[in-house]
Amino acid sequence: MLGKLMKYEFKATARLFIPMYLILLVLSSVNRVLLELSGYSTNFTLFPAGSTLQNIFEMLAGTTTMIYVLAIFAVLFLTFIIFVYRFYKNLLGDEGYLMMTLPVKPSQQLWAKLHTSLIWTICSALACCLSLVILLINADGVEWMVKNLPEMFRLMFQIDSVEKVHIIFYIIELVAVMVIGVYSGVMFYYACLAIGHRMSRKHKLLSAVGAYLIISFAMQVIGVILLIISGSVFDFSFMNLPAEWIFHIMMIASMLMGIAEFAVFFLITNNILGKHLNLE
Repeated sequence: MLGKLMKYEFKATARLFIPMYLILLVLSSVNRVLLELSGYSTNFTLFPAGSTLQNIFEMLAGTTTMIYVLAIFAVLFLTFIIFVYRFYKNLLGDEGYLMMTLPVKPSQQLWAKLHTSLIWTICSALACCLSLVILLINADGVEWMVKNLPEMFRLMFQIDSVEKVHIIFYIIELVAVMVIGVYSGVMFYYACLAIGHRMSRKHKLLSAVGAYLIISFAMQVIGVILLIISGSVFDFSFMNLPAEWIFHIMMIASMLMGIAEFAVFFLITNNILGKHLNLE
């Protein structure tokens, strides 16, 4: 049933994400063409330097560059907005009457939305990276990659076996921190909306904003307290550890904190959806 929920969620959100990605890639392509016409490429110049046409294309390229930068921020911002909107509309709004009659647990509803959120977050990051490649890579960049990437890979395989193990764990830890961060971040907003929905019948969104501010402040206070406690528990001998081990410890601590935050927000939201949901 989780798969069916995810399929439904993908269909509903694809109508928003795919046009957004296409717009971003079109903006990137148009911007690249204008940059080329204004003399961006070192191997190609269509108009003489300082000519009227080149100046016009430079102005157009500057304008489209600003629009493109705004589009990048818009994609990253709207990605999370869409997650929050879908949760509110689908489970706390009018659609909740239908969704809560399905033979599935609230936890499955949450996991379906969380997994979908992670996949779309990855897609948004890839779309932004692809747009940057379209915009920035020119003949010189391709030539540099052809000449240098094979040598870089060769040097990587010559690294000491112990350093290879550290690098592999760095990558695994970094990916884990980012995945946990997406889950805990999305779950935090879900919890705020659920709490706001539970606290007030008439001013649900306003209550959700209040829950967001209170929880954010509480998290900052807890973070400071944990920092003070960790500073008193770990003496300066901790700093004598090799740099690679300090990095591992920091990454593991970040993962544990993220998992703890996610667990708390998940339990709160699941409890409200399962026992205290009022859609009137």
